Amino acid sequence: LPGISDECVETILKNGMEQLPQDVRDCFPMEEKKRWQGLWLDEFEGSRFCAAPAEECRFETSGERVWLVFADEIRAVSRRDKHSTDALYKIEFVGRQTLTTGAFGHLGGSDREIVVEKLIRLERVP
Repeated sequence: LPGISDECVETILKNGMEQLPQDVRDCFPMEEKKRWQGLWLDEFEGSRFCAAPAEECRFETSGERVWLVFADEIRAVSRRDKHSTDALYKIEFVGRQTLTTGAFGHLGGSDREIVVEKLIRLERVP
């Protein structure tokens, strides 16, 4: 886990991985907040953000894989189409990205993670 804080390493050593904070902001250095826009692929066990000017966003899309999560304070936002196993959205938000690359998201399959702290626009792509 490149870049993880000493405090979080200590927590893991004393209490196991289960006690690691779920919010990446608690254990990893983050870039400053900034406004982002692009495409977000929301899947059952996946999440990929492709920054504008991306025209597609799939797991196979070339480039850095960025896992997108919503901060607890806005997690109540309803996003998923309940009749679909995955969905593509145009998204605009304010958030923070991990400072260094690592193994983020489901099974560590993403290079970075961005935490959405303020949602500005979310529109399903047909």
